[in-house]
Amino acid sequence: MLTRYAGSRRRFQALCDTGRFMATEKELDRALAVELETNPEFMEWLISQTKFSGCGATFHSCHANHPWGAHPFPGVDPATGESITTKRQSETDVLVVVSGQSGRLLGIHIENKVGAGKFTDLQPEMYAHRAAHWIGNPRYGGYADFETVLLAPEAFRQRNAVQAALFGCFISHEAVGQHIPLFRQASGTA
Repeated sequence: MLTRYAGSRRRFQALCDTGRFMATEKELDRALAVELETNPEFMEWLISQTKFSGCGATFHSCHANHPWGAHPFPGVDPATGESITTKRQSETDVLVVVSGQSGRLLGIHIENKVGAGKFTDLQPEMYAHRAAHWIGNPRYGGYADFETVLLAPEAFRQRNAVQAALFGCFISHEAVGQHIPLFRQASGTA
């Protein structure tokens, strides 16, 4: 799937530049995955925005197929007021696994939102719980540590400040657009 997007990158960008095409979240996810896989400078820049900055990471794998799974999620029983743990199903938009200089695998869970998007119920709250539950699982890259990232237009973050703060870090579409032009169009800065 990534190769198919990479092969039509110029045509895709030409449509965006004319204003006749508005990229979807999934198309942005694929564009991001292609750049992470094929552009070491971009990958290094993205990692430098996270808690893994300076670890000398190299690309290991990337899943832009919205990895999905069940994970424990803490809550409060509304009837009793007691703490409970339930199983929740949720996804990560893009899961990037990198290898630090020591060989330790690190997972970067990216939630990508377009400007008009919104969070689903408990979506930001579930990100870190899911990422922690997936540590060491080979199905999700076998990473040993993780970071959660909200990737969205700055206006989205401002509209959703409380929920956006639940992610480990924020990277704006505007900043990514300096590396991937499709993100400039998606953030309205093209």
